[in-house]
Amino acid sequence: KKLWGNLFATLASRTEEVRGLHPGNALKLFVDNAHPTKAEELLTRMTHILTAATTNSESLRKLVKKFDKNLDRQLSLELLPSLYTSSLYAGQNMMQDGVRLLRELLEGDASNTMLNPMIRHDSETRHQQAVEVRFVELDWLRRMVVNLPINMLPHLVAHRGFHHIKDRNDKRPLENSQCAYEMAWSSG
Repeated sequence: KKLWGNLFATLASRTEEVRGLHPGNALKLFVDNAHPTKAEELLTRMTHILTAATTNSESLRKLVKKFDKNLDRQLSLELLPSLYTSSLYAGQNMMQDGVRLLRELLEGDASNTMLNPMIRHDSETRHQQAVEVRFVELDWLRRMVVNLPINMLPHLVAHRGFHHIKDRNDKRPLENSQCAYEMAWSSG
């Protein structure tokens, strides 16, 4: 709580854009407005908090597991539900995403932040990003087809499409779908 309180207090002293900020947007705004050493300090602090939370929660889980194994009592039934719903455990994913985002921002790799789940965008921006990603993917496919030996083309039928676990079929064709066949066919 203290980390985020300090971050928002710093932002409020420099800009009026803090109202209702999503965590990723707050981190990006902080990096954009703070001295680089302050952003590095924030990354170090967040990394230390994440390491401590992960170490402590995993240690407690393993202690409970050993207790259950060596004694005739199921401590897991009592303690693990409390551990998994605690802020110590539940906040780890957000802290991990925050550390990843801060690293990307500090390394200047803004290309990854466009689709980072920690940063919220309005629907028009999200739509434009999806269009740009699809354009890049189709451009890659067309360039690849051009580089294939001409005698191979009549024998190839691409049907795989994309199969990332977070894909949505309204964004790009899923493997073995009619849309995947059509995209491959129209690409040559």
